[in-house]
Amino acid sequence: MEPRPQSVGRVTRIPAAGVRSLLWRGDELVDLASGGVRYRLDGSSSSGGFQYAYSFDRATVSPSGEHSVLYVNEGTKGLVITRSGLPVREIDRSFYYANRYEYPVALASVDGKDLLIHCPDSYQRLEIEDAETGQSLSARPTKSRSETYDFFHSRLSVTPDNIYLVSSGWFWGATSSVMVYDLSEALARPELLDEGGLVSWSYSDLDGGKSGPSPMWATTVCLWLATRKIREIRKTRIWMPRRTCWACGPFPTRPGCRR
Repeated sequence: MEPRPQSVGRVTRIPAAGVRSLLWRGDELVDLASGGVRYRLDGSSSSGGFQYAYSFDRATVSPSGEHSVLYVNEGTKGLVITRSGLPVREIDRSFYYANRYEYPVALASVDGKDLLIHCPDSYQRLEIEDAETGQSLSARPTKSRSETYDFFHSRLSVTPDNIYLVSSGWFWGATSSVMVYDLSEALARPELLDEGGLVSWSYSDLDGGKSGPSPMWATTVCLWLATRKIREIRKTRIWMPRRTCWACGPFPTRPGCRR
């Protein structure tokens, strides 16, 4: 007899084995890193029909659903794929302490185009590209290491409306930090990606980045930060003028805000 989903209170348990990554597509959970296996709420599942012949263990999908990225979370290799699972192109990041912090990668959709945000050249340099072609949309002069933040970008995340980007990484000296960037401003002035973002929040971290805060956008102006090292979840208000959070109400303009 095949195992069936079990409902415990409001929790439904679906039998599954060897799961690597899970993303929602409609009412289905899809394990892209395992070749696109689909799990349905009725307990059934089906193979995606792909074998990528690599140890990808994470995945992220663009808001449009047209592109996804498979990657090794504490490795250097990634793969951009289409909605149907076909490979588009390979991506990489620096090996430098790659096993100490999560792969910095995110997808956004702006003006009908899927954007790939990652760090292909240096751990401290964010780049924005056309997800399909790889064309750079953030070309700018290269600064020396001493001229930019010595910051390991990680755990990239974009707001549901594709307005803001957050990077949750760490500085040398055991300090974790969260930086928020305006995507439209970064596309217009890519040099802003080499600065500290619109807002930032930092705290001491003795684990070299691995225990840094995990960000999750609740709304465009509300960011949840969870840290396993100090076992706390804190709700951070992102001070952006002319924005209103459905959960918290309107936000006043912060004194000295650049916008």
